[in-house]
Amino acid sequence: SGVVYLGRDLSLGRKVAVKLLHEGLSADASFIRRFHAEAKAAASLNHPSIVRVFDWGEAEGSPFLVFEFLSGGTLRNYLDDGKRMSVAQAGRVASEISQALAYAHARGYIHRDIKPSNLLFDEEGRIRIADFGIARALSEAAWTEPVGLVMGTARYASPEQALGRPTNKAGDMFSFALVVIEAVTGELPFAADTTVATLMARTTGDLQVPTELGALRPLVEAMGKLDPESRISASLLADELALLLRTLPVPEALQVRHFEFAGIAGDPVTQVVPFPSANLHEEARNGAGGTRHAESDEHSPNEAFDQDDHLREPSGHNPLVDNTTILVQGETPTSVLTPLGPPPGDTAPPQDGDPMAQALAGPKRKGGLRSRRAKILMALLAVVLIVGASFFVAQDTASVVVPNEIGATQISATSAFALAGLRIGTISFAHDPSIPRGSVISELPKPGASEAKKSPVALVISLGPPDVVVPNVVGEQEIGANYSLSEVQLLAKVVDAYSETVPPGAVIAQSPSGGKLAPGATVTVTISKGPAPRVVPNLVGETSAAASSQLTALGLSPTATQQYSDTVPLGEVISQSVTAGNSVPRGTAIGIVVSEGPHMVTVPNLIGMSLSAAEAALQQVGLSVGSVNTPNDPNSIIIFQNPQGGTSIHYGLSVGIFVIK
Repeated sequence: SGVVYLGRDLSLGRKVAVKLLHEGLSADASFIRRFHAEAKAAASLNHPSIVRVFDWGEAEGSPFLVFEFLSGGTLRNYLDDGKRMSVAQAGRVASEISQALAYAHARGYIHRDIKPSNLLFDEEGRIRIADFGIARALSEAAWTEPVGLVMGTARYASPEQALGRPTNKAGDMFSFALVVIEAVTGELPFAADTTVATLMARTTGDLQVPTELGALRPLVEAMGKLDPESRISASLLADELALLLRTLPVPEALQVRHFEFAGIAGDPVTQVVPFPSANLHEEARNGAGGTRHAESDEHSPNEAFDQDDHLREPSGHNPLVDNTTILVQGETPTSVLTPLGPPPGDTAPPQDGDPMAQALAGPKRKGGLRSRRAKILMALLAVVLIVGASFFVAQDTASVVVPNEIGATQISATSAFALAGLRIGTISFAHDPSIPRGSVISELPKPGASEAKKSPVALVISLGPPDVVVPNVVGEQEIGANYSLSEVQLLAKVVDAYSETVPPGAVIAQSPSGGKLAPGATVTVTISKGPAPRVVPNLVGETSAAASSQLTALGLSPTATQQYSDTVPLGEVISQSVTAGNSVPRGTAIGIVVSEGPHMVTVPNLIGMSLSAAEAALQQVGLSVGSVNTPNDPNSIIIFQNPQGGTSIHYGLSVGIFVIK
């Protein structure tokens, strides 16, 4: 996300890491807004396993942050050196990271970019999480870069990030699981040749954890669930790891790198110090600085560090002007020369106690000798002025070589041409997929040409990759739509909606539906959730026909059964299989019970029958024998019944009879 320099905080005398974010990010207004809000919040995080943020802001349009300096390098450096962690070592590192994530998650912070290059070691091998708070702004900006540049972030993305869905705390846990596996095995799960293949590989199932992780395997599996809701939380993971570490052997100390500043012949240090000011003139007159500047010119650049490896304040540095010294490798040494005399316009005669006056005047001897020396000095000064003037006249008409600034930013190129004695001519703009936005595509005259000083140089500045055609992904499955958009460097923002016609998981619509967009732009893709659930209406009391019509209109399937009822009129619904107000999928069968009214039967004619024959006849129609007058004999003949034959009565009632022997 930027370039990091080793610096020294002159107020507190401590080393710091100064991160200057890429200039391309400063052109993104939305990124700058996110950066301001989140960097300020990140500075409030205070945990032993989170890199401290001391300061942040912008300088000449470029965002910067000041962190605590950690000399142990990153986990990425550790793995790139071919080193692997034992299960015990990985358990200790995972414990420290999980505690930091639990602390941040509890305060509403989500990292969104957990990966080895964001995990740093101190000099004792303890690990810290870097870029907390600003990682969201950085990772979102990274995902707008071309496919080749997003690989570092995509390799550790969670499944929901791969599908373009919002991420939460569970996303950090999935990325964390990938990091733990790589730390032990050296292999990263789901790694493929392309970004799209890498992203899509993790959207089909839970993370498969290698057996090499031993006792850590169950916890890493809990971190790598496909469903975010099923993943273990950072706080619970920290508790489980604390218990597990008691059963594991004491881990050996990690053999981490130790990054320290070291000057190299041919690669000198640059001391970035303030420009001369009135304060420097005053310092010179008081004797503080002239000797130090002379000494600094005679020593090697490596002596910017004292023997105890502490940064030494650059000669002539004025803390009132600038509070930070930055050491950069690979540039030409520069220095600020303290004037050897009073500032312009200061005509006060030198004082006896003034060391510069003594240096100019020399020892106090005879007046004639002092006068002759003064005349000699004045003559020498005149010669120097004449030679210098001739030199600058010659220099002004000399030719210079046009520097090669192709690929550099416009600001950097402008500065380089000015230093070479050239000026910027016409500036035009063009799209170029290989040159970042705001950088130089070409220059005329061409690099290496010899031109007179102050000649104009025409520049063509890149507008970045040309706009791409938005593909039509309507009807495709979600994974296929993501792939199609990624192929042309567009991002998918997924929203879900119900559809009566589009199958679940397929694209219903997209916005924009066509045209062109800049690479990295977002296309909103609406994914079908299938038909919307149906709310079952209240059908009790409705007629059978009306109830069936309502269910059919809702896309539900009515099934009716009949039932006698003494209370519900014939043809009306007595009850329904799904309670009113519940939601069911389209096509669900809903049962209704329709009333047949009261259950009535016709009384058979029993006159002349024997008692046993009468009982059988009544049972056939659901009736029974009621009262029987004496004598009650099976051979008795019925001479009277109540109610009479042919009468309609309720099912289950009884009939009284009179018999004679």
